[in-house]
Amino acid sequence: MFPIAFGCCMIRHLPKKYFVVRSILLIVAALLSYFSNCEEYYMLFIASVGLNVAAGRAMLKLESKKARRALLIAAVSADVLVLAGAKVITFAKSDFIMPLGLSFFTFREISYLADLYTGRSKPCDNPIDDVVYITLFTQLQSGPIMKYSEFTNADMYKNGLTVPENINIITSGIQRIMAGFAKKVLIADTLAKISSKAFALQGSGLSTSMAWLGAVCFSLQLYYDFSGYSDMAIGMTNIFGYSCKENFNYPYCSGSISEFWRRWHISLGEWFRDYVYFPLGGSRVKLPRVVLNLFVVWLLTGLWHGSSLSFVVWGMIHFVFAAIEHFTKIHKSQKTYVRMVWRIVTVLAIVVGWVMFRANGVMNGLYVIKAMFIPTGKTGAALAEVSFGIYWWVIGLAAVFSLPVLPKLKERFSKGKSAIVFDTAYSIITVVLFVLALALAANNANDTFAYANF
Repeated sequence: MFPIAFGCCMIRHLPKKYFVVRSILLIVAALLSYFSNCEEYYMLFIASVGLNVAAGRAMLKLESKKARRALLIAAVSADVLVLAGAKVITFAKSDFIMPLGLSFFTFREISYLADLYTGRSKPCDNPIDDVVYITLFTQLQSGPIMKYSEFTNADMYKNGLTVPENINIITSGIQRIMAGFAKKVLIADTLAKISSKAFALQGSGLSTSMAWLGAVCFSLQLYYDFSGYSDMAIGMTNIFGYSCKENFNYPYCSGSISEFWRRWHISLGEWFRDYVYFPLGGSRVKLPRVVLNLFVVWLLTGLWHGSSLSFVVWGMIHFVFAAIEHFTKIHKSQKTYVRMVWRIVTVLAIVVGWVMFRANGVMNGLYVIKAMFIPTGKTGAALAEVSFGIYWWVIGLAAVFSLPVLPKLKERFSKGKSAIVFDTAYSIITVVLFVLALALAANNANDTFAYANF
């Protein structure tokens, strides 16, 4: 991909009319990437993108609102049917592998159609750019899910940038990629060794200590895995000339479930809000309908992550707590101790929810949750002690830096020479960690990204 990246960088300094070359380069990169990683579904990918762009452009030419609406419903229904069909097959056949990034590019296609239909976004000047939006290979596998209305304003170079500005964007993008890779390999993959052992202890009297260790490690593992991928995706997207919103904002410091979803997988939460919750009426309807709207959103959120019943249960856990917050406003209580108690309840609900998310079926999830709160055996106690004894420093650092420590430090050292020292130290540490991650990845078979099959 280096020649394509180099080509995109060179095109930035040419007149705008040449930017179509950059778009073609990015489409070629997407096609090569998809073919090399998911050859068996290559034609499905091309057909899906082609039909959606054709439908979107045709919708713009129709004068009848009924005709536009009919075309929108037909195209979106086709997208949903393909996605739902793949989920059903996954449920029926355990060895079935979802087409790479299907959930992600399907949601981008729906956003593309919906934003054109509602007029939320003006169409790109060239249909080729619509293809770039859907297929943007830096976000194709696991997001973030950039909305079409965001993409049309995301080109950082449409008004021209100076050479120093370009260099700064490229260097910061590379640094972001290195940081994300280090988070994935050094932290997420290390924590995965512990959580995998905990969830493998089925029906053998899992100890409470190992159950909690596994649940906490998986909660941190998933955060560093997915936020690490998002860092890499955002860094690469910026290098290729498009700005990209943040996908994580230290979610584990949240005081409520609703705040958690404003901080965790931000692009997914906003997508469901804009294209499901608001069209259903949001909170502007009567009480029973609001409950139904929340239920639908969380049911679909669970099913989006997987067709297994455990994902549905995970979604329902978040639905229950989101509904409680919506109707009681407990997280906004004027009493400090009430908000503190709810903050603790929120963290417990999130961790318990992740157990069901990770579990190999509902029964496995319930078994681990039971072991967390009701001691039933001692198997794994020694394993928990050994695992914590070896990896306590990784767990500790992962827990500390899952909170907004870095932003606070950067704010603290943001002026004068302190800022230069902080930025230099951060850059050096990032490079060192990236080199260590490369060395570790070269000697070990690392886990795939957690969201790669969604």
